[in-house]
Amino acid sequence: MPPPPLTPSAARPSRGAIFGCAAVLALATLAAYHNTFSVPFLFDDTPSIFDNPSIRHLWPIWDVLTPRADYGITVSGRPTLNLSLAICYAVSGTNVWSYHAFNLSFTSSPG
Repeated sequence: MPPPPLTPSAARPSRGAIFGCAAVLALATLAAYHNTFSVPFLFDDTPSIFDNPSIRHLWPIWDVLTPRADYGITVSGRPTLNLSLAICYAVSGTNVWSYHAFNLSFTSSPG
């Protein structure tokens, strides 16, 4: 005799199971990347962060979203990148942890 078919509610995991899996994934991600929060800036970070006056203030937003080409080749024509750098600069200045935390949160998110 075949088993009875599953109802939609029986096939759905509980909220506790979903929360538990999300917590395990978040902890595993933090464990894997915890040492990156102290890695120094490298390569194009000097012109894009240290030499880029357009990230020093979030307002007026137009200045952040239209960085000049001489502020660093990395941010030229990339307003979203420059905005993310400005947000990180507003959080921690030139301390690396916020830049790495921001990148980790967006690169490890599903979708």
